[in-house]
Amino acid sequence: MIHLTDDDEVTRQLVADYAGSSSVRISNIWDSKHSPYSAEEIVRRAKSKLGHYEYNTLTSNCEHFATWCRYNKFLSMQSLRTVAAWPVTLPAIGLSKLFGGISSSSRS
Repeated sequence: MIHLTDDDEVTRQLVADYAGSSSVRISNIWDSKHSPYSAEEIVRRAKSKLGHYEYNTLTSNCEHFATWCRYNKFLSMQSLRTVAAWPVTLPAIGLSKLFGGISSSSRS
């Protein structure tokens, strides 16, 4: 398999080495909204990015890379869920800091 790591690298790796004892599933959830390229074209696109690739959790993660290879679109359910949670999490983080929440420097 060819995938984007969080070390800013697109690399080849055996699925068994990547997953270890975890289960693996193929997710083509965007197929109903976007036409995928052929398998050959998906592989060609993935190979074209082997090497350095800027990783960003919200805008350029492994799911974005996979959907770019498959559909030529940067899509990520992980990112969409994170952004959707911001109205709840950002105020909570702000309140925690305002009211003296635990910081890494105050932990023993």
